[in-house]
Amino acid sequence: SRAAVLIEHVLPNALTAVPVLAAIDIGTSILAVSGLSFLGLGPQPPTPEWGVMLSEGRDILRIAPWAGLFPGLFITVTVIAVTIVGRWFQHAADRRFS
Repeated sequence: SRAAVLIEHVLPNALTAVPVLAAIDIGTSILAVSGLSFLGLGPQPPTPEWGVMLSEGRDILRIAPWAGLFPGLFITVTVIAVTIVGRWFQHAADRRFS
């Protein structure tokens, strides 16, 4: 029956893709929000947002380079970590259903 095919074949394959796609979307969203707030189109200061911190630190990079270094580093590390978790889910799903 259709329900049996959906439950046995479609649902397991769809559920393995959801965490991977969610991880990719989270990383993309972090970059998008940070980029927009860097340009001044996101949350306005004094909202603690990495893009706002980068934008404010841009003016004092010669005096205090850490003002731009740490927010950029945290954005990068967070996106890489989320991507690694998504890849781990993908490999776990591939091993489970192979």
